[in-house]
Amino acid sequence: MKTFVALAAFLMFQAPQQTPLQRLEASILLTTRSVNATWGTYVKSLETGEEIAVDADRQMETMSTIKISLMVEVFEQIKAGTFKLTDKYTFIERDSQPGTGTIQRLDPGAVMDVKDLITMMIIVSDNTATEVLYRMVGGPDAVNARMQTLGLKTTRAMNVRHAGSLRFAQRPRPSSSIATANRRSVSRPRGKWDGCSR
Repeated sequence: MKTFVALAAFLMFQAPQQTPLQRLEASILLTTRSVNATWGTYVKSLETGEEIAVDADRQMETMSTIKISLMVEVFEQIKAGTFKLTDKYTFIERDSQPGTGTIQRLDPGAVMDVKDLITMMIIVSDNTATEVLYRMVGGPDAVNARMQTLGLKTTRAMNVRHAGSLRFAQRPRPSSSIATANRRSVSRPRGKWDGCSR
């Protein structure tokens, strides 16, 4: 018996120890296998460059994470002088979007600036703020063009109404039937946005 215990202890100490990266990957795999969902995971340490990719290239709907891409385009257009963070928007009822957010509950005539719209879109995932900002930048096509320049070639913003809320998806081909059949144009002439003033 003593020989068996000693052998087990010897083997345990001889077994290769997992690195922190391996432990993290094992934890991710355990989580993804224990929840009945579709997962795509990518993690990169900015300090060491180490990466974990578990079905990282799987195509799936981006849902509200596409609002980050919209925010990038808003800031790029602000940098280009198209509009400013301080430009005012006056809430009108037809801009109201159901789903997440609080602007839809405000009375028409409520005034906020572009900075407020960005904040509401990111902090509470406000769909009304998203709709207005999409219109200001020129619609999903402007966001898609920006993502292309950043190398995100399969990330597509599609302003699709579904069950009363905005939905955005990641698609490999912009000419797919979903992308072309359901995209709703929200383009407006630059600098002329309903309810917005400088």
